[in-house]
Amino acid sequence: MNNEIKEHMKKIKKAEPNDEYDGLFTDEINGPNIGSGEKPLELPKKPEFRIKTTSLLQKGLIHLQMGVPKPGDLHEAMEKELGTAFVSTGGDRVLRTYGVAFNIHTSHDSIDEHEMKELGHRLANEFSPIVSFASPTTDYLVMEYVGITEGKDNLGKDVTMLEFHFKGDEKKETLFVAYSHCEPSTKSDEVNYPVLNPEWLLAWLCSHYYDDGGQ
Repeated sequence: MNNEIKEHMKKIKKAEPNDEYDGLFTDEINGPNIGSGEKPLELPKKPEFRIKTTSLLQKGLIHLQMGVPKPGDLHEAMEKELGTAFVSTGGDRVLRTYGVAFNIHTSHDSIDEHEMKELGHRLANEFSPIVSFASPTTDYLVMEYVGITEGKDNLGKDVTMLEFHFKGDEKKETLFVAYSHCEPSTKSDEVNYPVLNPEWLLAWLCSHYYDDGGQ
């Protein structure tokens, strides 16, 4: 584990589900299959984030995929360390045959939403897109984890942020995601399993896979 990231994360306390499902981390996982379907399963040789540029441009929404060489190992680690496979954004199950996928929302008409849309515009117009892990859709870019940095949130409070780069032939763009202030998960009587904060989950994924200096 990446201790530098982890030391700034709030610790998760696994909450028991109301009704445990034995196949949560193994059964009917969404995504392409090996050698079949419209988009055969592609597993990268090393962990890789891909982000959907049109979601950024149109909605200020960060839709990201993480492909890993051994998805089963990731799902097993999530079961052991997190105890849930759901995120708070829509309560979606994040497990995919190639790794995980989930959304990070920004508040409507907020500074963050405006900045994400502007970033999406630059990425869509100035960078060469690649294919999705999940389908033949070609509006994705590789998002490279670089490291962590200190910054301020919109209220001027100190936060620790994950730093990511998008690299083109001649240009580079940066995305920061604050995570140190995030509660790991929430659990209510209305949901069976706890739901993870997506920013916290992103930090957990980076801590699980990357060295202090990034890729």
